[in-house]
Amino acid sequence: MFVIPLAFGFTISALVGQAIGAGQIAKARKIMWVTIFTCLLTMTVVIVLIHVFGRCYIQQFVDNTVIIEKAYSNLKTYSLFYILDGFQQCMLSTIKALGLQEKVQMFSAFNIFFVGLPMAYVMAIELQLGINGLWYG
Repeated sequence: MFVIPLAFGFTISALVGQAIGAGQIAKARKIMWVTIFTCLLTMTVVIVLIHVFGRCYIQQFVDNTVIIEKAYSNLKTYSLFYILDGFQQCMLSTIKALGLQEKVQMFSAFNIFFVGLPMAYVMAIELQLGINGLWYG
C-alpha cells in the first residue's frame, strides 16, 4: 500500500522540479496542490476498499478466523495513518524538488529513530497494545 504515496511522491518531485527549473513558480505550486489532492483522494478510496473488502482479501490467503480478524484489525489501524503517510510523502517530495534532499533525509531520519521507534516501543510493549501499538507509534 505504500506504493501509492510513493508513486505520487515521484510524480510531484519530477513535475515540481521541472516547473521550478523553468522558473514557473505558480505552475509548480499548482502542480503540488493538485497532486496532493489527487493522492489524498486516491488513498481515501483505498481506505474505503480496505474497510469494505479487507476480510475478503485476507481470506484469499488464510482460513483461520482468528488470524483473519487480527489481520483485518491491523489493516484498519494502518488505514488511520495512510492519509498522513501520503501527505508526508508528497510534501517531502516537494521539498526534494527544491533541491533540499539533505534536509528531507535529516528530517526523515530524526522522525524514524527519535520519534517513531521510541513511540512504537512504548505503545507496543509498555502500554501492551501489541502490533497495533507499532502502527500507532
